[in-house]
Amino acid sequence: ILSSRVTRYPSFFFIILLGYEELLPHSSEMLIRSDFRARVLNLETLIEIKEQLGGEKDRAMLPVLRRTLEEKSR
Repeated sequence: ILSSRVTRYPSFFFIILLGYEELLPHSSEMLIRSDFRARVLNLETLIEIKEQLGGEKDRAMLPVLRRTLEEKSR
């Protein structure tokens, strides 16, 4: 999904050209507190974005996110 919408710049950072409207179908609303709701990306989309970004912190989180997705799928 994202690979066709990713631009590579000379600094080797990936910038994802997706806005709120494109990400909205890949999110759900969560109740954070009784008076506060927030939209969060689904794990599949978050993993895909972190793979495309490829930063040190993004790569470090991928095993945890993938394992969480595995556990959730059981």
